[in-house]
Amino acid sequence: MFYAMVFTAAGAQILGLAGCAYRMAAPLVTRSQQRLRIVADAPERYEVRVQSSDYHVPSDGRLMFKIQMVHRGCSVYLFDLIPLRKVADPAKEKIVSITLRGVPLRELSSRDLDKLQLDSEGYRQLFVSSGDAAPKNR
Repeated sequence: MFYAMVFTAAGAQILGLAGCAYRMAAPLVTRSQQRLRIVADAPERYEVRVQSSDYHVPSDGRLMFKIQMVHRGCSVYLFDLIPLRKVADPAKEKIVSITLRGVPLRELSSRDLDKLQLDSEGYRQLFVSSGDAAPKNR
């Protein structure tokens, strides 16, 4: 009985000292320069917001912009083993927004951009239509 109490007390102290651990994930490093081509009837009517910068789309639809490095947060682990809270994958964070007259049409992550088809000049092609901006019934 004595040994059981000693081991129980020692185990409680060890668990109390271990606690939670925070692990900072490595930052997401993406290509700094992106090439996007808006394919639409009149591409110059659209705007692209990347992180906190706005870009007006020229009449040929071709646009070049930079994506800044996205830092991941910290994940929390119990006893440095059991995940309690994991940070979301920054590659899935929507950082590019396509708008028409201030109405958001599409939002893309860096992973979504990488999935777009390339044209012969190395621009990723995004097909949009003004019908996407129709107001939605509530």
